[in-house]
Amino acid sequence: MVQEYAVTKCSRRCSVSGRSLEPGESYVSVLVSNGEDLSRMDIAASEWKGPQENTVGWWKCKMPAATAKKLRPAPNGILLDTLGELLSFPDKVNLAYLLAVLLVRRRVLTDVEKLE
Repeated sequence: MVQEYAVTKCSRRCSVSGRSLEPGESYVSVLVSNGEDLSRMDIAASEWKGPQENTVGWWKCKMPAATAKKLRPAPNGILLDTLGELLSFPDKVNLAYLLAVLLVRRRVLTDVEKLE
């Protein structure tokens, strides 16, 4: 059975120094295993010393500028229409699969076999 984890958004604070991360500043987000749970830490790039022993994964990011345009996700209806179109093209099956996974995670699509 697949276990789901709730990973928090960026804290906008360096977990090592405690200071606020500035717009445009690079930082590393780290997922750390705490037994059964995962926790996220955001570390300023200048404070990053590499992964700890219990690190599951990490990625480098940059704090958005205060004037950066906020991205909005596409509405579910548009994604469903796009999925229908993609399914009619055999060479787009991989993209259709990824879109279907996104719609399952949004709880728009469900597994019919589980409902029966």
